[in-house]
Amino acid sequence: MASSFPNADMDDAFSHPRRGEEGTLDYGLWILRIAGWDGLLPVIICLASMGNAVLFPQNEAVQILAVLTLPIAGFLGRGYMGFRQIDSNRCGQWVQVGQVIALTFALLLFLAFDFVIVLSEWHLPPEDIPIWTGMVAAYFALVTFAMYPGRGLTRR
Repeated sequence: MASSFPNADMDDAFSHPRRGEEGTLDYGLWILRIAGWDGLLPVIICLASMGNAVLFPQNEAVQILAVLTLPIAGFLGRGYMGFRQIDSNRCGQWVQVGQVIALTFALLLFLAFDFVIVLSEWHLPPEDIPIWTGMVAAYFALVTFAMYPGRGLTRR
């Protein structure tokens, strides 16, 4: 019985969405997508927040502006680039739908994490560290799946 779903053959959905095309998985691109955006961006946001606290310690308006803009700017920038990367990958349609869902949940974790870091200025209570470690692990698991480039995608 024929399925009406594109890429219904799940063996084909992850690696060869276009029949007849062979490709290889570019692990370097996959790691670069994760390390570049998901490793550096949170660090940049946190450093900007800490720099803001050092440069403007008594200016409450600047502190509020930073709390509101830094996490949201990171969220929007990561979302924009993440959805573009998903759109350009070589996965089947249903895998891409799963990647969009995974990236959406990862972005919500990213936003929560950045807001807490910016508000707390890295002063997390020790009893909260396991919770945040779990959130970071969940974030990276979701992003690792979301940024899977598919087989045959080369650097552009």
